[in-house]
Amino acid sequence: MAVNESRDRSDAVMVPGLETLLAAFARQAQMFIGLVDSQLRPLFLNAAGRRMVGLQPDDDIAIIPVSDFFHPADRAVVRDVALPALLRGGRWEGELRFRHFRHGSGMTVRWHAFALYDGDESFIGAAMIGTDISARKRAEARLRASEARLQAAVDLVGLSPYSWDPQTGALDWDARVKALWGLPPDAPVDKQVWFSAIHPDDRRRVEAAAARCADPSGDGVYHIKYRVIGLRDGIERWVSTYGRTGFEDGRPASFVGVVVEITAQVRAEAALRESEHRLSATLAQLPIGVGLADPNGSIALANTALNRYALERIPSLEAQSNKRWQAYAPDGRRLPPAEYPGARALRGETVVPGIDFIFTHPDGRECWTRVSAAPFHNVDREINGAIVVVQDVDREKRAEAALRESEERFRRFAEHSTNVLWLADLESGQLDVLSPAFRQVWGMDPADMPDVAGWLASVHPEDRDAASRAL
Repeated sequence: MAVNESRDRSDAVMVPGLETLLAAFARQAQMFIGLVDSQLRPLFLNAAGRRMVGLQPDDDIAIIPVSDFFHPADRAVVRDVALPALLRGGRWEGELRFRHFRHGSGMTVRWHAFALYDGDESFIGAAMIGTDISARKRAEARLRASEARLQAAVDLVGLSPYSWDPQTGALDWDARVKALWGLPPDAPVDKQVWFSAIHPDDRRRVEAAAARCADPSGDGVYHIKYRVIGLRDGIERWVSTYGRTGFEDGRPASFVGVVVEITAQVRAEAALRESEHRLSATLAQLPIGVGLADPNGSIALANTALNRYALERIPSLEAQSNKRWQAYAPDGRRLPPAEYPGARALRGETVVPGIDFIFTHPDGRECWTRVSAAPFHNVDREINGAIVVVQDVDREKRAEAALRESEERFRRFAEHSTNVLWLADLESGQLDVLSPAFRQVWGMDPADMPDVAGWLASVHPEDRDAASRAL
């Protein structure tokens, strides 16, 4: 019986719970995740976080003040702004630079810190999450520099201008335009030079745009973005050019335009699209349902797993007629929709690890789900919806119920059996179960026999060694 009991317990814990998944997420996430205690002393830093600040897996973080994790120039912000705001308001978010403990200055991160409270709403510590935004900051810096150069050029009427004479076909470029084509300032230019540097995949579009701007029936505007491959340096650059054709007597008579390099901007946009694609693909492949609800409770975004539950609205105040979701409090009362995770998140609560629901599929099949939720804040830190997570815990819940039923059957059998049945923890030697028949056979109360050692002591001396060896 003890072996079967152990096997039943083992089967029940094979399905990971949300706490196990969250622990695995913290360890494996590729972002900085740290925990501090109520005195703001570091307790935990995941592997990615240690790499970001240059700490080894065995380095003791408990002796390092929180502010020391940051660049010296940012420590005053951490000490005087971030941590007081965290203690006062329960959260803080901002951009900070890490200190790299081995190389000095570290990366720039988007820093999120939020307070943690126990069931009595007492402050017990804080969680801190940092996301590397160095690449984005560099891209933004390049873009700002490009925009600054453009604005200065406009102010000084020096924005890489060029002109074209439709009558003779002559081109007039300044040194900056020639540099974009990989040419020295004194290089001669003509239509052949201009066209030969355009990326082969873009030539047809450029030809069509040039033809349109020279068509007297149009507006004469020439506006296009395309790639140029430097004729002498071989460097690929993106350019954006804008110009307008002047017409006389229904014929193109003049053209003036400007060109600016937008390579950094295009690459930053491509990187952003790739990042968004990775995030979208990750959400789509997650085995748990994840969705974003708007302030009215309607699901605005949902991944594939969430769509399996055919959600049109999260369980909120407006969903009182939704009979597919049923949740019960520990005391057995049915929870009203106002207490559902989605409704609570819209009021500003974070509901983790969540509430267990019985979900009824359209075909009538029931399954257990665990719904968690958190407020979704816009850039002004206003609640603009709710993030909803739905986890299938049906196997876990049914396994727990089966285990409880099995244990109850065993206990009923033991209570009515005329044989002495017992279960013991072989590590501690404590007796977990001792059937009532023990009183009749041993002539003593089961409560007076607490452990295996006591039982062996009660065996007849001539049989004790054999009993011990058998055990």
